[in-house]
Amino acid sequence: MSKNPQETLGRLLAEAKTLQLATLDAEGEPSISYAPFVTDAEGNFYIFVSRLSGHTQEILEHPQVAVLVIADEQDARQIFARTRATYRCGAEIVAREDAVFPQMLDAMEARFGSVVSVLRGLGDFMMFRLKLQSGRFVMGFGQAFVLAGEGLRECGHISQARLETVLLGVEGAGMNLDDSPPFSSGAGEGMVFTPIGLISSPYKEKFGIPRQPGLVKAARAILTLLPQCNQPETVRGLEGFSHVWIIFVFHATQQQGWKPTVRPPRLGGNARMGVFATRSTFRPNPIGLTVAELHGIRTQGGHTLLELGGADLLDGTPVLDIKPYLPYADAIPEACAGFAQEAPSTPLAVRFSVLANEQCRRKQAQWNTDVRQLVEQVLRQDPRPSYQQGQENGRVYAMRLYDFNLRWRYAAGGIEVLELADS
Repeated sequence: MSKNPQETLGRLLAEAKTLQLATLDAEGEPSISYAPFVTDAEGNFYIFVSRLSGHTQEILEHPQVAVLVIADEQDARQIFARTRATYRCGAEIVAREDAVFPQMLDAMEARFGSVVSVLRGLGDFMMFRLKLQSGRFVMGFGQAFVLAGEGLRECGHISQARLETVLLGVEGAGMNLDDSPPFSSGAGEGMVFTPIGLISSPYKEKFGIPRQPGLVKAARAILTLLPQCNQPETVRGLEGFSHVWIIFVFHATQQQGWKPTVRPPRLGGNARMGVFATRSTFRPNPIGLTVAELHGIRTQGGHTLLELGGADLLDGTPVLDIKPYLPYADAIPEACAGFAQEAPSTPLAVRFSVLANEQCRRKQAQWNTDVRQLVEQVLRQDPRPSYQQGQENGRVYAMRLYDFNLRWRYAAGGIEVLELADS
């Protein structure tokens, strides 16, 4: 095998006849399929698929897709490091009257044989152009590249550790506080950013996290600076500010890609808005911005820790930057907030069973925080999906906070906390 990544990538794309295609269904759930493909001079993929198939309907609903082209298992010298290229693409319909339509079908027939001439006459088959947006190429252990240039055929080296950091977040890469990758200038690497800190919070899963910061003031989080920024000088003067902006990565959802339109919970999950008109976690660049109270800065075990309040951050969230909140510049009382002008509706009443009350008391001693207040503030926002809110279906819900599973149900116009079961 050639050691030249451009040559290896070119051979992979020339020899592979099918691609793996990841799409999202109408509910935003991921699914995967495959399709034979050809490419054009710009490197874009073309597929010819039946309108009746599930993945075609999903492409029509959500044209943002992910593509994997991977070497055959039999050709892999190491099964854990198969040669592969991954792409994010925007799907576009190629009309039959488009000049490129017969050209691509001719290319498919030359590559796949006479079956294409049969499919050409079927009215339910349609063609998509999968237009390249970004790409990664892995040639083996320690041989990972960001794709750039014409047709995304130029390979800029990026270490496997950093590739995992970009794609999965620090936690997904199995990194700890002492082995974070060094800073990068980003030259030739597609603007790679390295986390400067990690969040530790009570929220262990997406379900239950408040939809906006400051709604659950009892939620305490710790931001631990990673080694390259773990210096007292980096936070000198920050103790004089009551609030901070946190720029972070949506590491738990970024692999699901993004959609041009989303259904904001504020609108009941029924109306679609442009992704840039919402605070959806599914974004072209999975970057989030939140504001949190700064309760203190301390050093523990050689690490610099920021104590935060009211944060709406998942445990393990990689942090890209910290900035002080400036009331005179950042607060705009006369601002218009579009479809979200009004504050959320009146919070629900929350009742605790005798068992849950006792368990909250024990957990408070364990975690040195008011667990009952945290649970109440989380649940009074009604974290259920919008289409279920207001319905008494008898269902028992569960969410993970700290080290327990919080079990509760909606009844009699409010929330009843059943128990805090050890997870």
